[in-house]
Amino acid sequence: MGKSPIVYANRVKINTAKLMLIQTNDTIRQISSTLGFDNVTYFHRLFKNIEGVTPKQYRERNKM
Repeated sequence: MGKSPIVYANRVKINTAKLMLIQTNDTIRQISSTLGFDNVTYFHRLFKNIEGVTPKQYRERNKM
């Protein structure tokens, strides 16, 4: 795959977070915790690094 297991796992978690942001009304803190992140700030930073926007911005742009 060419990626470390941690990088791969984080990408899977962020993809799950994207679905949860669109499909649920859970808070970002709840989503972060559900996905196993102990630190919501780290989750925020990782999400922005991968997606280019914050979780809040992603939700606002993609909410149905």
